[in-house]
Amino acid sequence: MSVNKDDPGHATLQYGRFDVFLDGELVKGCITADEELGMCELIAYDDKGRATVEGGRLKTVVRYGKVQLRPARGRTK
Repeated sequence: MSVNKDDPGHATLQYGRFDVFLDGELVKGCITADEELGMCELIAYDDKGRATVEGGRLKTVVRYGKVQLRPARGRTK
């Protein structure tokens, strides 16, 4: 599932919102998550918790592990 419109796994809000867990922990700033591949692409944050930009683009990191998508509580559709 992805918020990136160019990603084949792009999902619109018609599917609701989802929380993404990596190895059992909720992650923030998830752009793409794939349960089958066990992969999450996340916004890279600096030590002050601010999103980082590199070359005019939002910087991201890819992390691997057990990925779970769950409907977000209180924030559906």
